[in-house]
Amino acid sequence: MSNNKKIKIAIFQKLPKGGGERTNLEIIKRLKEKYSIKEFTFEHITLKNFFDYLIFIYIKLPKIHKTLANQIKKGNFDLLICNHDYFTKSPYILRYIDIPKLYFCQEEPREFYFDKKYLLTSLKQKIINYLRLPLKYIDKNNIKYANILVTNSEFSKQKLEKIYRKKFNKIYLGVNQKIFHFKNDIKKENYFITVGSTSKFKGIDFLIRTIALLPKNVRYPLIIIGDKGRDHKYINYLAKKMQVKIIQKNKISDSELNDLYNKSKLLLAAAINEPFGLSLIESLSAGTRVIAINEGGYKEIISNKKLGYLTERNEKLFAEKINLILKEKIDRQFLFNYVKKNWNWDNTIKNLSILFPTNP
Repeated sequence: MSNNKKIKIAIFQKLPKGGGERTNLEIIKRLKEKYSIKEFTFEHITLKNFFDYLIFIYIKLPKIHKTLANQIKKGNFDLLICNHDYFTKSPYILRYIDIPKLYFCQEEPREFYFDKKYLLTSLKQKIINYLRLPLKYIDKNNIKYANILVTNSEFSKQKLEKIYRKKFNKIYLGVNQKIFHFKNDIKKENYFITVGSTSKFKGIDFLIRTIALLPKNVRYPLIIIGDKGRDHKYINYLAKKMQVKIIQKNKISDSELNDLYNKSKLLLAAAINEPFGLSLIESLSAGTRVIAINEGGYKEIISNKKLGYLTERNEKLFAEKINLILKEKIDRQFLFNYVKKNWNWDNTIKNLSILFPTNP
């Protein structure tokens, strides 16, 4: 790019609350140090029922994206960076813009691919998914218009390249260590923590069955950070049946989340084929070790026993690792330094910027 021109970047996102939104904010904050940035999104949409939802995603949503695309065209931007639109995954706006387009794809619409057997556990869910089936092809069509594709792990890269038959660039995410860091004045408390909605897909039922196998003196409560999921009633039923105390928290601040990480004995992670695992590196940065299932992006984070352990999806083996790690000493500074070296935002932005067109 020209030395005397500040590249203008439009950024689109329609992300739900959580790790994806936090990631987008971190990227924007850092890109603003070097580039001219403007964010584009649309207002929250209230839908009355499922049929209203179908009309919206198939008819009204493309018009919204066309309007945003026209605004971007008028702004003479050099590059469009797209995040997910949670209605469609890859956003319609990719179709309507002629400038170079970089799409940060965290995951495919998983309910249509390898993981649908875990997501569609009732007849009602299967019927709803059938009516949503055009979204599978809308997503595939939208992504064809992206010039540069980025994802968050080697696991995601291999999976997405198989699905979309396009090249993806792997760029690891980072942690803001001004927010997520360990505090020497905070003592560990008797609970475990996990991040995700109350659903089987996030492995919450697995964790409850695992904790039930622990000796009573270490059968600590499980704090679940996330929204009510599709299996919320079953999760609560199972917890009562297995005599495992669960405490659900959502809509908490980053500061509160950091304190919860700090105080927890362990972060437990059992989501099915998690694309990356942002909560793992946040927890490590806050000085709390991890036990995770040996799947998905988790395998790329937990690289040695000082950080925690990976196990197969077996409750007995997972419980054995919990028992083992609770007896071990923890080096919180080592955990923090590991994240600082390997999962920092400077690396993320550097690797992302390399992909920008040189002559916009």
